[in-house]
Amino acid sequence: QYGKPICNNCIFSYNNAYKAGAIINYYGKPELNNCIISGNRAYSISAISNVAGNLKAINCTLTGNYSQGLYGVVLNRTSIYIPEDEPESPVIRRGSIDFLNCIIWNGE
Repeated sequence: QYGKPICNNCIFSYNNAYKAGAIINYYGKPELNNCIISGNRAYSISAISNVAGNLKAINCTLTGNYSQGLYGVVLNRTSIYIPEDEPESPVIRRGSIDFLNCIIWNGE
């Protein structure tokens, strides 16, 4: 959470999970360089879940990931926080994912 990890030449493969098979990011700014994300399975999101974070993937391959739920390979969400003392002033944090020169293939 709120971190900025950098993954170079990593393989996220054949993981099984409920939410996301490979990566879950909340509010962070991870960077994936030359990574392979393949064969992951999950109930809701097969590979990557990004909630109000800024994820960047460069020269990565996502292939053969499977989800039983509705979200498929990647989920990008916005977060809304409603302060108890000021419910009329919600805080909105938008998520973003940049795929640069990536292959996303053969996934649900």
